[in-house]
Amino acid sequence: MRATAILSALAPLLSLSLAAPFKLNPMHMMNLSEAECQNVKLTGKYVLEGDCTAPMDPNIQRQHVSLDLNGCLANYKGTLNGVLDGGFGASCPNCDLDATYKLTCDCETGSNNETMKTSFDLSYWRAVRLSDDGGSVGILCWHDYGMNDE
Repeated sequence: MRATAILSALAPLLSLSLAAPFKLNPMHMMNLSEAECQNVKLTGKYVLEGDCTAPMDPNIQRQHVSLDLNGCLANYKGTLNGVLDGGFGASCPNCDLDATYKLTCDCETGSNNETMKTSFDLSYWRAVRLSDDGGSVGILCWHDYGMNDE
């Protein structure tokens, strides 16, 4: 009787283990280093912009995309971290973007007005991603996506 009660309690968990993991559509995994983009640069200090083709259909004409990185990054004691609506620009007054999409900033450490140079790789798949919705190209913070089984 006790074994039956235990098995009955575990049955719902067993059904979860049989469910196949889901995988997001490849458009949700298009990072900057994989994307077909040109003229990628920082404007207005913190806005990433460029001209990109749609991840799922490179035959679609390039479209201009832009993203305020304040919505993607935060400064924690002088280091940049991926945080939704992080507002890093308030404490990182000087930033540059290199050709490999590495963002380098002078950020406040929170100690005696000190700053330190810190970098964040925007081409990393968990930073920003391109998406398309059947012809319209967008660029979004990685936080706007669901789970991935890889």
